[in-house]
Amino acid sequence: MLGDLTMACFSYSKKTGIKSIFIFTFFWMCLATCFLTDAFALTDYQRKQITDNLDHPKMKMNTSIFDGTHFVAGTDKAKAGKYYKDYVYYLKRALRGWKMLSSSDKGSPEAQEIFARLEEKSKWGQAMQKAYPTFSANKGVAKGATDTKRKQVPSSGGGMTSYQKQSVTHYLDGKNMRQDTTIFDGKNFVKGAAYQKVKQYYNGFIRDLNNANNKWNSNISPSAKGSADGKALLERLNDASEWARAMEAQYPAYEKGQLALIQANKDSKAKAKKAAQADKAEHQKVCRSFMKQAMLPLNRDPITRLIQQLKHNNQKIGTPEQVETHAKVAAQVDSVCKGIDYAKLTSKPCYYVINGPHNDPVNWCEAAAKSGELIKAAALNSAKQTISIVGTASIQSPKEFMDRDGWLTFEGKVTYKDKLFFSSHGRENVMGSVKSLLASVGVENAEETLWGEQKGRLDTLRKEVEKTAGTWKSPEEKAGNYSTKLARNQIQKMHPDAKIHKAYLSRASYKIHKNALGVPLRKTMPGYILFKLPDDPFCQLRSYTLTEQYEGGGKYQKASGVRIGYVRFQKCP
Repeated sequence: MLGDLTMACFSYSKKTGIKSIFIFTFFWMCLATCFLTDAFALTDYQRKQITDNLDHPKMKMNTSIFDGTHFVAGTDKAKAGKYYKDYVYYLKRALRGWKMLSSSDKGSPEAQEIFARLEEKSKWGQAMQKAYPTFSANKGVAKGATDTKRKQVPSSGGGMTSYQKQSVTHYLDGKNMRQDTTIFDGKNFVKGAAYQKVKQYYNGFIRDLNNANNKWNSNISPSAKGSADGKALLERLNDASEWARAMEAQYPAYEKGQLALIQANKDSKAKAKKAAQADKAEHQKVCRSFMKQAMLPLNRDPITRLIQQLKHNNQKIGTPEQVETHAKVAAQVDSVCKGIDYAKLTSKPCYYVINGPHNDPVNWCEAAAKSGELIKAAALNSAKQTISIVGTASIQSPKEFMDRDGWLTFEGKVTYKDKLFFSSHGRENVMGSVKSLLASVGVENAEETLWGEQKGRLDTLRKEVEKTAGTWKSPEEKAGNYSTKLARNQIQKMHPDAKIHKAYLSRASYKIHKNALGVPLRKTMPGYILFKLPDDPFCQLRSYTLTEQYEGGGKYQKASGVRIGYVRFQKCP
């Protein structure tokens, strides 16, 4: 019996083409079947020597690379070669582990389960060994679905093992073989489904159907095919084959149409890209031309000022000469803007606009086109600033007025009318300083425009003075000395018609002022003088300061006058 079995195994090896290690291994596999009655359990070590290799990830039957008969078309050659070599390496290790088992060990039920797995893995390896040379040379040929329906096998009573059934249902139940009606409705591929998704579904379905067919033909015995499970599997295989044939009938035309659309889309994008590149080149050419003609070094400051005036109304042009320069530059830039392809120039930002809005041709051309009104507005800004400096330096806000306890920052000769009302004489003097500037931009009768804000502020201040005049109390009188006479004389010279009520000191002692070395420089005492002018509605309380300079030796020089300070209008006693 052993001789017959040995010859049968070698005959099988010769018939199937299994060489070297496969021949030797199959001989021992066959030999093990003679000792089923002498079964012993495997040790953990014996088991691991085989199953650790059979269960290794690189021994997975990867149907995305090899479908059981052929390497899948389109698979990377290097990837397929590595998979094949790794698979054979771990298969040989598993076979060596089997070889190390004794005859009695090989006859155990557990060993027979392992034997069945080894046989399946060996057949997969044998199929790859047979298919690899062709794939390596041609990169494989895709297989299609079966074209014929399987014939029903009459029942012969044999059952189907769970392993046999699972070897087929593993593919039939896989996600690749679901009948996805969002991709294929049974007759046509669904419009709107993504081409790559359809392609992946189609190839996966056909591949796994071929794998299921191979398992049906190689793993399932005739008796098992005739069982109830076999008939159910056959029905499922036939149903899947019908679905596959329907797809195969439509796929060539579908793929041709999709590839045509893809190519048309590529051609359209290439054409659009070429047109965009040409448009970009033309745009850059116009941008360079504008820069060369308009953005000259001497033009930059005037145009930048006009752009700022356009955007923020915060620029000032202070002389007729500056007005003339800005107008000439703007006219030259405006001429360039009108002579260039403005639509092309402004169709998109020029490449140098990244350096700031002052480099944007759109802003340059807009500022140049509106230069007349912009220059006039900048000149008025300058005139207002001049008037503000001269006319409003001492015009306080209501808050400032109250924070100073009613003291106004007017110095020198002060009358209620001259300081709290606009005098035409003072206004004419100030207007004279900006007259030539306003004339250069064609502005006439601009007094109200220029003085309006100042007049409003002065009116507000005057109302505060009138409202609070009766609330202020004179500072407390502390002492008196020769300074009071000096203050009276100075006010009398300033205002001969003034009625002086009193003059006094608000501190009884001097304040000594010293340098960094502690040497005295001078000493001061503060005082006040209260008087009334005939045309003023209120008395004026004026502050004054007596200052005596240090002469040395502990002596100070007597003052010949006092410094008259700020004024507060208040009710007379």
